[in-house]
Amino acid sequence: MNALPSEAFTELASLTTRDEAGQHFTSLSKHFIELQSAGLIHIAMPVHPKIGIVYDREHWTMHITEFGERVVKAYQTGYDNADECCQESGSNCIPSGGWDAWMIEGVGGDDACRILGEDPDESADGWSETMQLLLQAYAAGGVACCEAREAEEDAGR
Repeated sequence: MNALPSEAFTELASLTTRDEAGQHFTSLSKHFIELQSAGLIHIAMPVHPKIGIVYDREHWTMHITEFGERVVKAYQTGYDNADECCQESGSNCIPSGGWDAWMIEGVGGDDACRILGEDPDESADGWSETMQLLLQAYAAGGVACCEAREAEEDAGR
């Protein structure tokens, strides 16, 4: 499984068939095909009953899958945990060594694995593809949190 870009997790967290302004998910999401390929969303593409052709995109609907809901929860957990770390440290910066280091040094590591539903002791030979995606979403949530905090700080200057 290829890694998804961080912004795909941000999109997933708020993705619906149509937003409040009526815009369709295919025009709002740059990553809907990747999200579907990863099993995070299901896209229903109705087929015309008489001629057998798929209707245009504006007729497609989507929903977040059960696994997609777990990934959204992992993203939000990463966001919340990073927010707590930023508050405790008084810093909005991405940790030295990047988010991979942040995850390995404790906030992610074994605790995150337990939060995300996998026993770290069973992962001695490496993470399952499912857990890799959950950890990636968790880290993306942390990055999004710090970016949002930095943007708020910049706006206050």
